[in-house]
Amino acid sequence: QPNHLSSLLSWSIIAAGWLLQRRPARWWSMPMTFSVVLMVFAMALSASRTGWIAIAMIAGWAAFDTRLPRRVRILLGLTPVLYVLSWLGLTLLQREQSLAS
Repeated sequence: QPNHLSSLLSWSIIAAGWLLQRRPARWWSMPMTFSVVLMVFAMALSASRTGWIAIAMIAGWAAFDTRLPRRVRILLGLTPVLYVLSWLGLTLLQREQSLAS
């Protein structure tokens, strides 16, 4: 179910933000950032409207919670941009696939 996947991915993004907030200077901060980007891309792949709402709420969390470190606020605040870029990339890929066949 796309909605279930989207909900799980949104909780995973929230958990990654929390972990980056608690342990900011660890060796795994770059892989964790990359995993957030992949999770946002997977949310776009799910094509779930629940994902849109979750991304907006995550961006709202980043915008209004001033206790978050600057890096985490930027990463979580960019999730709508990443989502839109993923969606556009998938749309272009689908268009190219339909033209090729």
